[in-house]
Amino acid sequence: AKIDDAFHAMNEKEIKNGWKKLKKILPYLMNVYDQQLNINKNDFLSNGPLYVTARFLSNKKSMNFTSDREQRAWMYFALLAWVHNRYSGSGGDYKLNIDFDKVDNEDNPIPGLVQNITFQRGQLDVLPSQIIGAKVGVKNQYYGIYLLSLKASGGINWKDGEKFFPPIPQKSLHNHHIFPSKLRDEVKELGG
Repeated sequence: AKIDDAFHAMNEKEIKNGWKKLKKILPYLMNVYDQQLNINKNDFLSNGPLYVTARFLSNKKSMNFTSDREQRAWMYFALLAWVHNRYSGSGGDYKLNIDFDKVDNEDNPIPGLVQNITFQRGQLDVLPSQIIGAKVGVKNQYYGIYLLSLKASGGINWKDGEKFFPPIPQKSLHNHHIFPSKLRDEVKELGG
């Protein structure tokens, strides 16, 4: 409700100014996601971390990260928020409001944002019980992190030796090429 209230309280000039900032920030931020995390499609991250990071950048005069360290910290936050479903489910807008308050009122909001995730989840570690039985697909945050780590480490297709993520994808990615069916069946037999 606070997000809606704030928007409705804005005058036309404020809305146009905000939109102008957003048109500069989003392409910059998507380029950072591409360069730092190998994320170049919206299939991966949820929008919440993007909104919070964009809010942080909109409060800065340069509307850019001022150091590599700052950029890495925000990418860390984005991945944590994603893997722990920070903004999904009920209360998503409420959590955005809490995180916007941190961004607006703290010089370095990352520790507070990470603490908010910890309060929500109880811990930052990903447990086997969270992964076992999870549906395999890009929308699954654990599978998505797995794909990103494959991408970052130059993973190759076991079947034909091609890179999974060439700069210009020539064909679609098949799950059974990442984790061979034979091994997948063996893991299922062991109770995984």
